[in-house]
Amino acid sequence: MTQIMAWKSAPVENHRHRFEIVNLPHPPETLNSFSNQVPGGVYTTFRTYAGNRTLPLSYQILRLEKSARLLGQTLHLDQELLRVLLRQALACFNQGEARIRLSVDLEQDPGTLYLAIEPLQVLPQSDYDRGVWVVTRPFRRSQPEAKQTSFISVQDETLETLPEGAHEALMVDETGAIL
Repeated sequence: MTQIMAWKSAPVENHRHRFEIVNLPHPPETLNSFSNQVPGGVYTTFRTYAGNRTLPLSYQILRLEKSARLLGQTLHLDQELLRVLLRQALACFNQGEARIRLSVDLEQDPGTLYLAIEPLQVLPQSDYDRGVWVVTRPFRRSQPEAKQTSFISVQDETLETLPEGAHEALMVDETGAIL
């Protein structure tokens, strides 16, 4: 079973945040199952490289803020706070390369940040050498540029319907163009 580690950063007085481990009623086995158990909002997913390095965090923050803005909400994330939380989380994780999901609650306690980490599952070299089988699935998103957590359950449902041996589904519009 995959070990998901998760933290919550809730705003407290004086614009400070309190970090705490998230304990859910159903221990999540994937980042998606974690996201489906926390309040709805916006998210971004990225990975580590060379231990605890990531692509620029500023890009991930802009992506979260833009998604919230597209949904009619204002979100201002503190980059230094996120760096502290990320460093603490990666130090606790200590399982090698990781996938990280940052989610921001926009429904129940707006502004609360969730951070979840799982071990990075790298595809075997043979998949890169020979390729994998993918299928297409027609789909329409009302706000395609907004990374909404509500989309995660739709994505999971789509993946559950893949034919045996299919590796992934590519979303296409009504003309067949890959989204």
